[in-house]
Amino acid sequence: MSAPTFAADTTEPEQTAPRDVSLRGDGWGWIDAPIASVDNDQQSSGGNVWGYSGNEADAALAASSAGVALGNTASATVTEDVSVQIENIQALDGNVESNAEGYFGEAGPVSTNATAYGNSFTAESENADIGMVSEQTAGAGIIQSRALIEAADYAQSAAGSATTGANTVSLGAGQAYAGLEAYQSNSAEVAATVDILAPQADVPVAVGTAIAVINNADLGAQGDAALAAAQDNSGAGTARTRIQADGTIASVGTAIITGNNLNMINEGGVGMFAAEQNNSGDLMGQSLLDVGLFGEATSTAAAIGNNASSTTTGSSADIQTVQNNSGAVIAQALFTGGSGMAATSTATAYGNAAGGALCNCDGDMSAYNHQTNSGPVRAHTYNLANDAGVLTATSVAAGNTATYTVGSPD
Repeated sequence: MSAPTFAADTTEPEQTAPRDVSLRGDGWGWIDAPIASVDNDQQSSGGNVWGYSGNEADAALAASSAGVALGNTASATVTEDVSVQIENIQALDGNVESNAEGYFGEAGPVSTNATAYGNSFTAESENADIGMVSEQTAGAGIIQSRALIEAADYAQSAAGSATTGANTVSLGAGQAYAGLEAYQSNSAEVAATVDILAPQADVPVAVGTAIAVINNADLGAQGDAALAAAQDNSGAGTARTRIQADGTIASVGTAIITGNNLNMINEGGVGMFAAEQNNSGDLMGQSLLDVGLFGEATSTAAAIGNNASSTTTGSSADIQTVQNNSGAVIAQALFTGGSGMAATSTATAYGNAAGGALCNCDGDMSAYNHQTNSGPVRAHTYNLANDAGVLTATSVAAGNTATYTVGSPD
């Protein structure tokens, strides 16, 4: 089945106004005569969803904890050559919180992993057409995950990760048509936090990763593919990693926050991509390292209001993107240490980011991009040490950025 095409646009848009990329009714998420169908309708109103997992010991050879909290979640998998049409409606009005914790005197390898999602749907098909229309809404509330490790004297290694999202949908397909229409709206406060707190302890390896993607839609296919999405975020978002230790050999802190994110990858055929993204929520990505004596240390923070990316390895790609960011977008990566070898801090902040790639020198690409940023965008890095071999601090801040490439696949 061939991917649908854009309707002809014969009007020249004004320089101050974006082209109308209204998505409803385009029909990209529908397929003809499906063999199977899935109709999912989930409503979570007024309740709180909470997941907790913890360990505590004076001494432990190893320990791990994982906490998961999900407001509404569903999945659909087709393993035979059966075409399927999916309709998904998910609405959340309440709090979703996940915590994973560990408290130790002395310990071997320690890990904590916390995951929280408001609405999530995942669909996969092997070798038949798949179409999906998804509407997800997260109302006022709090959606957050926190991973915590405390060590009083020693931990061989400490790894904490926190992942949070308000609305997420993912569609994967084999060598057939895959079409997704996604409509996502969030007004909840979203946070992902990792704390590794061992200010008086040696922790040879310390790794903290906090990732929050408020609205997210992904499509991956090996045939013709079409992704049309409208995303709106008005909720504040935070991703923060904090690592404290008396000494480390290797320490890595990462914090990434994105208001709206779209990603499509199709490795054959035609790629059609249309994105309308609006972010008015204030976003902060923050990575803080204070590790005493150090070998190698890396602190990385990123904050993006709207991000849209399309990559096609096939005959043609048609990409339309309209992005508007009015929220504050701030990335901060800081490092503090005593004496050591090397420390690198990197902070990246974008109001709007768009990209498209066609991996075919003989193919055709058509791209339209309209970006408006009216919010403050800031990136801040700073390294402070008593004495060090190499210190590197890099910051990049841009209100709007876009990159489009056409070339041969690697």
